[in-house]
Amino acid sequence: MGDATMQWGLLGPDFLPAQRRLRTLGVGSTVRLFNELAVPGLGGLWFGKQALLAILGIFIAQEAMRRGKQVSNIEASNALEALACALSFEHTNWRQDERLRGRIKLNGRRDHSFSALRKRSAYVVQPMRMRVVQPLLALGLVTSDGGSQRFNNYRCAQPGLDFIETACGAFRPNKRSIADNLVRWMNGDDCVSTPPTRQALSPIEPLAQSACKILRERMATGGAVGERRRIAMQWVGSLSKDTKLSWSLPPAELASEHWRDLHAGGIFFRARDAALDMLEAVEAHLSQMKMRGLELGPTLPERIGQAVSTLRAAAQAYVDFGHDPIADGSATAFCRDCLFSDPAETLRALVRRDGRVLRLVGDLVLPGAAFRDVVDSPGASADEAPSRIIDGSENTEETGITTEIAWPENMSFRMANLFLLNLDLNGGLSAHLDGGSNVAQ
Repeated sequence: MGDATMQWGLLGPDFLPAQRRLRTLGVGSTVRLFNELAVPGLGGLWFGKQALLAILGIFIAQEAMRRGKQVSNIEASNALEALACALSFEHTNWRQDERLRGRIKLNGRRDHSFSALRKRSAYVVQPMRMRVVQPLLALGLVTSDGGSQRFNNYRCAQPGLDFIETACGAFRPNKRSIADNLVRWMNGDDCVSTPPTRQALSPIEPLAQSACKILRERMATGGAVGERRRIAMQWVGSLSKDTKLSWSLPPAELASEHWRDLHAGGIFFRARDAALDMLEAVEAHLSQMKMRGLELGPTLPERIGQAVSTLRAAAQAYVDFGHDPIADGSATAFCRDCLFSDPAETLRALVRRDGRVLRLVGDLVLPGAAFRDVVDSPGASADEAPSRIIDGSENTEETGITTEIAWPENMSFRMANLFLLNLDLNGGLSAHLDGGSNVAQ
């Protein structure tokens, strides 16, 4: 994702600390690879309208440019998403829904013009578009020179155009196509406050079944990776809250290699989380004791020593598992850094990997540029862990929405995304989000 994509809407002061505390421990790419092995190319896609709004934004940007208007894909897609959410909120009397963003930002805004909604201050810092940068390309809905995942470089591919037509063809606001009406909107026409526009764009309105069929077909394209997606979608479609899942019980539907990749990822995620827990214990200790630094010696504070022991056990479990699907060896290398016999050496290795929140000077662990004094934070207790921002792309992709499925420990969140997407493509997502059955009929 390009820098312009990440910085769109960078206004609120709450965004800066999140970026400032970015903590990858040098395994950000490793985490992404494990998630790719789980469900290749899915990114943060979890319902169909996400993909539609993003690719429709690209299409209208191209059309507007062809007619002489200077606008980027990002501007068009963000403004279109803001419009879709605003129209939906107004229609539902501002009822919250996980598929809608910007309830606070958009509330009270009456100006739905493109010139207003294209502004960086008009909408949220992380629009839904950011979740689908990868899947648009992976599913062949867009093309990009050299395979670049810069959203502004995307162009609609024929399957993407077919997707737009099947999703929007039935809607004729002002006796125009959705795309033509939106291009007029981009040129200053007040023409979008219509029921057909809302129905076509609203994230909480169902996607046309013909469009769902195209999206499902695209999920199965791409050779071996498409086959892994297709089988995984078939598997999650068979699950319910009563399904018994365990790493020790491989499902018959998935290839054994796929299940081993998933299991290895789960063990690695546990080790990564244990490393973060240990570093957060050091942060809390420095804050609580008002220390200038923590000396790495033969004896560590009890809480930190316990965290190191937990980390060692988690890292050893990965090494002992005997299946490392990450070709560059970065996952195993990380776990080796967590297995020094001397706990101080383990702490030293992990602080070196951090370098932002904590830093190492000789034998002293000191606060880094992104350190935050937990005790002095308003309303915080000495035991309160700092906010955890692990990896920018991972944080963008994960929904945090319950699936009611008892996934095996630390299963890649992409499986939950896939479960929700399958529900949506089978017409069951709204009922699930409203507390109904989580099994598509």
